[in-house]
Amino acid sequence: MTKLGTKSPANSMYPVPAREMDNPPDTGAPVRGWLLYYCISRAILSPLVFLYTFRGIYLLRLIAIDVTVAVVGFMAGMEVWRMSRHWIRAVWSDLTVRLVQVLVVAVSWQTMSAVRPGRPVVHFIVGGWGLGLVLAWFLYFRTSKRVLVTLGRNL
Repeated sequence: MTKLGTKSPANSMYPVPAREMDNPPDTGAPVRGWLLYYCISRAILSPLVFLYTFRGIYLLRLIAIDVTVAVVGFMAGMEVWRMSRHWIRAVWSDLTVRLVQVLVVAVSWQTMSAVRPGRPVVHFIVGGWGLGLVLAWFLYFRTSKRVLVTLGRNL
């Protein structure tokens, strides 16, 4: 028996196939705009940047954090692209790992500049830029109407 106004399957004797029940309902809004840029930058550009800069990184902790950032970023980009119901956890993980990366790089540069004095203004600008990017993506996922329409809820 079905309620009035609801669609019933063609033959109610047979259950809906499992592959249709596993996917969340389609909201009708494709991944576009800044959300598309997030997916491309995390799933494609982040691993490419890691592979490009891998030759120049010499601190083991920076290599470990960059591998983590590339892997978690790839997973977050793919979760958002697929409009998975676990996208919130993936985006939180991505933003947290990127924040840790900015802090580790800032501390590493600070210890290197203590040994070899350089321009502390450059360190401040790069650290501020990294923190600004993490904050911008957090606010985007928190307040964007595109995220609300496409993924069903905000961060």
